[in-house]
This record gives sequence, C-alpha cells and structure tokens, in this order.
Amino acid sequence: MSKIIKRPAALVKQGSLTLYATSLKVSDLVIKNFYSVEKLDPDDPSDKGYQRLLNKARAKRLADYIIDAYETGDAFLPTSIFMATDKNIDFDSSDNTITIDIAAVGPFSIVDGQHRVEGLKMAAERNPKVLDFETPVNIAINLPGIAQMCHFLIVNTTQKSVDKGVEQRIYARL
Repeated sequence: MSKIIKRPAALVKQGSLTLYATSLKVSDLVIKNFYSVEKLDPDDPSDKGYQRLLNKARAKRLADYIIDAYETGDAFLPTSIFMATDKNIDFDSSDNTITIDIAAVGPFSIVDGQHRVEGLKMAAERNPKVLDFETPVNIAINLPGIAQMCHFLIVNTTQKSVDKGVEQRIYARL
C-alpha cells in the first residue's frame, strides 16, 4: 500500500526550475523510502554522490535544541529543506495543494538539509511529540540527478556566514 501525502503548497517558477514551497511534518520525513541522501565520501574514489558525509554531532545539537525548545513551545526552524525528484508531483491549482504518492515519486533526494532532517528524526526518536513538528520544504520536480548536484553546489558555495564579531555582539545583547 502506498503512502499519500497531501499538503498546501505554492507553485514557484524560477527559470526552467519548478518548485513547490510547502511544509512537511517530521512524521512524513520518517516514512520508509521517503528520501535518500547521495553521500560523497572523499576517501572513496568510486563514490558517485554529492552530499557531505553526515556529521552526527551537528545533527545531535539540532535534536537537542528541538527537544528543549519543543517542550517550551519555542521550537523554531525556519530554514527550508531543499528536496528534489526527477519525477512530477500532482499540483491542484484550484486549492493550491500537492499530492505526493511516495511509491511513485520517492525517494526524494535531499539536496540541502540532511543535518536538519537527521536532527529532526533524532529528536522524534527521543520525543514522539516531535513527529507533529512542521518544517518548511522546497521541492524541485522534474530535476535530473546532475542538476540536483549543481543545485547542491550553488546552495553550499554561495552562502556567506555571519561575521564572528557580529555574532558575538548579538549574543551579548541577548
């Protein structure tokens, strides 16, 4: 039996790229075969993926934050996860919803956000209430694997982190 997810979504066109801006619950992310991460081990010359290897400590820090903040109602994770598929997803423009048949479309590739996904999964394992937590997601459709790899590079090589001095001043004010 296939799992079907129906979510409100906004259709976003950026050149030839079609995205759906939506949200998913952690309970969606933990569905078997919902997503995959194409990892690239720098020590394995035959590896064909493009994602960094998972840093479990980084994912655990996010899980710890989500657990603590969820209990106080302050859980906040506004940065979207970027997922992609080389297939199409049904979009109903009459009610602005997407319908995802996981067996037909999945697994989605996590182009950006593997640490967020893993951290959310870790948090849900420790506190099942987190399964109801929603996180923003951008889903690219009809995007071949090579284009997904290019988008990973764009996202991860054009971002600039906040200057340490600015970061420290903000922390001091808080």
